[in-house]
Amino acid sequence: MPAGEMANLSLGAIFTSESNGCDETGNGTEDKPFKTILQAMRHAGKEPFPTIYVDSKDSDAIERYEVAAKSQLKKIQKIFVRESYKNVDREKREAEDAEKRMQNLEEAKKVTIEEDPTWTKAEKIRIFEGLDNRGKRIRIYGWVHRLRRQGKGLIFITLR
Repeated sequence: MPAGEMANLSLGAIFTSESNGCDETGNGTEDKPFKTILQAMRHAGKEPFPTIYVDSKDSDAIERYEVAAKSQLKKIQKIFVRESYKNVDREKREAEDAEKRMQNLEEAKKVTIEEDPTWTKAEKIRIFEGLDNRGKRIRIYGWVHRLRRQGKGLIFITLR
């Protein structure tokens, strides 16, 4: 990291510029500012936030940046807090979903499908021979071309 960037980080200042900043490639320094104050807050992580500078409103000013207005920071801080709550909820929901998926996978591993030996042996046929084998126990090989669920207990399958 260059000495100039280290100086800015030690001062605890983050720079933003609507005109020449970039949220993706910026790092909050005077040379590579962020585009939005929200991204600067995300970069800082948590409160208390360092001093955030924005583009100077006066184009003739000597200073390129000025401290962001408190009302502007307050509005964006509310957005940041709301976003952080949403992130916590999303992470919690993803963890619960992953746990449910693992439980379902473990339950699925326990299920075994076996052919009952007391029944007659299933005869292997092709689909077009189905009319001749009505009422008999048969086995058909194929792949599922279309699967449509209708509720919990009803599934329509098209075999090919």
